[in-house]
Amino acid sequence: MNPLIPQSTLAKLNNPAPEGHRHDQIVDIAVSLKSHGWEDEMIFDIIRPRYPNTGPHPVPDKEIWGIIDGTVEYDLRPYATDGALQSPLADVKAPDSRVVGVLPPDEAVRRFVGDFRCTEADLINKSPEGICRAPWEQAAWFIYRMYEPHDLINIVSDFIVGEDGKAKPTGFGDTLRRCEWLVFRFKRTQRAPQSEAGAWIRMNPLDGHGIKDRNVKAYRYTLLEFDELPLDLQLVFFARLRLPIAALVKSGRRSVHCWVRVEARNAAEYAKSVAELFDMLTPFGIDKANKNPSRLARLPGACRKFDGEGDGLQRLLYLNPSPRMEAIYA
Repeated sequence: MNPLIPQSTLAKLNNPAPEGHRHDQIVDIAVSLKSHGWEDEMIFDIIRPRYPNTGPHPVPDKEIWGIIDGTVEYDLRPYATDGALQSPLADVKAPDSRVVGVLPPDEAVRRFVGDFRCTEADLINKSPEGICRAPWEQAAWFIYRMYEPHDLINIVSDFIVGEDGKAKPTGFGDTLRRCEWLVFRFKRTQRAPQSEAGAWIRMNPLDGHGIKDRNVKAYRYTLLEFDELPLDLQLVFFARLRLPIAALVKSGRRSVHCWVRVEARNAAEYAKSVAELFDMLTPFGIDKANKNPSRLARLPGACRKFDGEGDGLQRLLYLNPSPRMEAIYA
């Protein structure tokens, strides 16, 4: 029996991209097929008939084989590819008002989660998508599943040391298309881009002309993070929060970065949705500085040696690129 071909990949095979966009589409198809267990020769046999081999704009065999040889291979269970994307955060409902208000944030969280407990291992096991073992594969798989083929993704690894002794990102970093990160950086080096302070990724795709809010191309995600809450309470809070959570990433220190899927149509809608979300969660101690769409978050798979704790790995704990408006642990 042949391995699975996801419906989204089959749709690409049945609708070959026009000249100028074929290379990216073939990369996307090849990575998907390889991750689902297809052998290289079978991948070639599937792709070859879909694109012209002669004429004014051919796709030669050599190009297809080059893509197949360069694709990132993963050893994990097949992933859920066809869940419905959650619309903007119009259906968010505030947690029970009896647990918020005058209570200290940590006590409000304890009241909200009750007796429920959740560990890093529990979240990894609950993840709809497999969590890769090798750190660089965590980074590559995260980028492959969280972004579209033509998205321009910015990663920053340069840093300065702030007055608090912690590393702060600095500089423009590198902005590349998804396929360029996957094939030319991760596959060739087999490591995540990083410095002694780890690495950061700009959550939303850019337009290629800068790294500021005005350069954001798609308003897809926002970041939830706690300043002071103990790590174990962060885990249970995010596990019980009824939101479209796309990813949970351990920062390499004492916090968890929660990626919430916003999917806003423009900057104004993003600002409104995010402001309402943060207003709802402020009593729990959520960091209110994370509202801008060009926000950086910790890149999973990088290692934070300078000011990290434990092994310093910015570990991917949960991945669900097509989340619904529901709690991870309902």
